[in-house]
Amino acid sequence: MTYLNLRTQREQARRARQDRVIDVRRDAWATFLTRADSFLDHARELTTTLAESQSDERIEDVERYADEWTQFAASHAAPELAGPAELAWAGKQFRRAVGAVGDACDSWHRDRRRPRGYDAQVETVQRTREEFVATAQRLFDPQPPTGRRPRPGCPG
Repeated sequence: MTYLNLRTQREQARRARQDRVIDVRRDAWATFLTRADSFLDHARELTTTLAESQSDERIEDVERYADEWTQFAASHAAPELAGPAELAWAGKQFRRAVGAVGDACDSWHRDRRRPRGYDAQVETVQRTREEFVATAQRLFDPQPPTGRRPRPGCPG
């Protein structure tokens, strides 16, 4: 085996490991994002029920909402540990915004009235989600687009 072959094999092994790390991180963060979206969907269902005062459906909605919160809360540890730090920070901002909406839903259910600032909290969730996704896309696919459009009939 020549030095060049050995060097090439080491470089290939390094790149393969780097790709596996990226895949593990991407999977962990994708699970986190999926859990957040599912929780937010259930929170929206609960607030619709609360706004329409459908008390017969409330218990089931509250239980689904609580289950989704538990799953969402449990989904953050793995990606936060997996990193990278910049994405963990964006994920933490998004998680806090989701938590604020959760707190508002809890308050709405407990007090039977829409909490002040609820719409602003929902907007914050949307903004921090967009920032989180943009950060993830940039970090997991560091190749910037070329800006060129492929000619019709030609692959990218």
